[in-house]
Amino acid sequence: MTEFEEAEWILQSEDVRRVMVGRFAIVGGPSVEARIRRMLGCTLSNELASQMNWAGKKVKDEQKQKTAFKDTRLMMCMFDALQQQMRAEKTEASEYTFTVTVQKWLRYAPERLGGIARNENP
Repeated sequence: MTEFEEAEWILQSEDVRRVMVGRFAIVGGPSVEARIRRMLGCTLSNELASQMNWAGKKVKDEQKQKTAFKDTRLMMCMFDALQQQMRAEKTEASEYTFTVTVQKWLRYAPERLGGIARNENP
């Protein structure tokens, strides 16, 4: 069991989940997108994020297989925390904004890890 799988298992507990949502809810930022990116950066290493995308990817080559972030308990904790922040500020953050921001952050994880930029030719 990887550390991420272990964390997902631990998040099954409602008490742990509530604590995690509370922790994410205090992560600030100047915009909704910045808050989401900060939550992701505090939680996932670029190496782990490189193995994920929003919807997952199942292929025969296990090296290229990606984990679906949208199906994780961690994602729900982050989204719930964001909603909690928005309620406190009497504003809203759409699920769409959350999804697009996470997708973009995960997409560029290999580049942040030191890989080749997406627009460079090998």
